[in-house]
Amino acid sequence: MDLSAKDHIRVQAAIQRWVDSSISKTANCPADFTVEETAELYELAFELGCKGVTIYRDGSRDVQVLSTMKDEKKEEAETAPAAGPNPIAAASSSVAADSGSTAALDTALNANVTPQQRQVFDKRYKSRPKILHGATYKYNTPFGMAYITVNDMDGTPGEIFLNVGKAGSDVFAMAEALGRVCSLFLRYGDHGDKVQLLVKHLKGIGGSGAVGFGPNRVESIADAVAQALEAHAGLSSEHSGHEQAAASESTAPAASPDDVALEKPQTVYTSKDLCPSCGSASLLNAEGCKTCTNCGYSKC
Repeated sequence: MDLSAKDHIRVQAAIQRWVDSSISKTANCPADFTVEETAELYELAFELGCKGVTIYRDGSRDVQVLSTMKDEKKEEAETAPAAGPNPIAAASSSVAADSGSTAALDTALNANVTPQQRQVFDKRYKSRPKILHGATYKYNTPFGMAYITVNDMDGTPGEIFLNVGKAGSDVFAMAEALGRVCSLFLRYGDHGDKVQLLVKHLKGIGGSGAVGFGPNRVESIADAVAQALEAHAGLSSEHSGHEQAAASESTAPAASPDDVALEKPQTVYTSKDLCPSCGSASLLNAEGCKTCTNCGYSKC
């Protein structure tokens, strides 16, 4: 990071002299680098015999691997006058200092809730028993294969688990949050037909892409959850269709080698994540690094 942009090119040219193939070397440029200076770098790389060159301007992306902190900013922060006391910040720090446990923090946040109101809230929320029974549904979504588990409580859906994408990805985190919110909605209170209401609000939510056609079309992860709830609660004929298909597969005769050869291979959708640069569901793991197939963003 201490080298100038032209020095980066000279370092690459010194190594390129002894390497037949192209070299992956990035010339780091400051944030105020101009178009004319960029052209000079390309010309310098050509004159010195580089077979390829990569130029990166500091601050051109929201997130980057390397960054430098100037000492001037630190000195300004140290010499800046201290602001007056903020009552909101002081109250927050006081609550954080006094609440060393979750119970203390919960008491501080619910200081205005009476014991009678707390009992009403607890009665409206159905606690999860130790054992629940349900079914797991598999749907192909724009973010990859989704496994949706719907468990029943008192004869109706009361819990939803979502398994989409790889652990640690943004899609996995958002899918887990969606499952928790749906479970909370299904287990709190007895007002109305909550399953139909949840299906009504989730079904048809679309994103940047869709998978499938006709009745099997899945617009998003939320749309897949709505379809799984419909099938599980018997609100559509999809569930009975799956059972009939499973029964027909179990009783169908074995396919001949010729029939197997004529079958079309099914499209396999790999696990995708959201690109932080363009926002599309095009971030894939390629050669040990997450790369966007839409805009070319690379986390490395």
